[in-house]
Amino acid sequence: MKDSGPGVLASWPGALYRFLVAQGHDADALFSSCGVDPELLNDLTNRVPALNEVQLWFKAEELLADTQHFGLLVPPYLYQNSFYSLSLAMQSSANLKEALDCMARCLDMINEAILFQLIEEKGKYYLRYELPWGLRTFVSNSEVNAVFATLYHTIMQSVANIRPSDVPLFSRVYMMQKTPPNPQFYEDYFGTEVVFGHQYDQLQIEEEILFYANPAANSELATLNEQMAKDYISRSTQDPLIIKAGDILMSNLRQGINPRQEKLASDLHMSLRQLQRKLNDAGETYTNILNRVRHALACEALRTTNRSISQIAQDVGFSDQSNFTKSFKRWESQSPADYRKQHQA
Repeated sequence: MKDSGPGVLASWPGALYRFLVAQGHDADALFSSCGVDPELLNDLTNRVPALNEVQLWFKAEELLADTQHFGLLVPPYLYQNSFYSLSLAMQSSANLKEALDCMARCLDMINEAILFQLIEEKGKYYLRYELPWGLRTFVSNSEVNAVFATLYHTIMQSVANIRPSDVPLFSRVYMMQKTPPNPQFYEDYFGTEVVFGHQYDQLQIEEEILFYANPAANSELATLNEQMAKDYISRSTQDPLIIKAGDILMSNLRQGINPRQEKLASDLHMSLRQLQRKLNDAGETYTNILNRVRHALACEALRTTNRSISQIAQDVGFSDQSNFTKSFKRWESQSPADYRKQHQA
């Protein structure tokens, strides 16, 4: 398998695998083409590198091009024991806000490359899903659909008693993706208005139900089950230093700052020797992290901008286009030009 950075618990790509099999597709071939050994999915505590996992969804989109909303159909194939303790913790929370805060804390551990936050803006509350490096365009719309559908069902099943029965749980759904050919399918699915082309991927929740008292609240049970959920998730959690290092390198490249290992160590408030030792202890190297960041930025630029390939090569820290093209072919098994043609079509 290719070295691809932060990991996603195998239960998530496993749901996609089982969905593809149920639809009569060769899931083994698709997963293998993305560098993911299907055998990894047999142990739900395994992790699939995030970059490989992202590629799985894009490949699935190509395979299921005539069913653009297929991500909404994946959650039933997610093994429910993955969220059993989390669901119990939410059911025992004092109110919906506490339940959603608990959910956000656990989901951050399930997928280390993604941020889940319950935030307040101008008196409105949103459960927001975003990538720390501003790489939403690097994640397929189908995967976002699957994430939203999973959030929706998990919350609905876990907090049935933590809201007035006559008030909808979500007042609006916001998605960054462009309006699809079948927008009504989304509104029927979520039972509310869906706004496409928004700045964020998020679910809006009205304040009046957020603090509705849960008649079955049990703080001791909530704490116990949240800890059980975290213990389950953390069995294979990656060192957060690797994610922080990627954040810094990503920020530097976006600002036109030439990345250097010495500067990274300084930004992390440690010596170069300390950084190298910590990365070595985590089974990681500076070069691997930098190349993953370059790969992610290059793919984003090719998918979403019309900048020349030579300019993109310079932006992601390559001295010449030739070296960039060689590296990109190693990452994607195709040239930057072919990648752009495929993903901007």
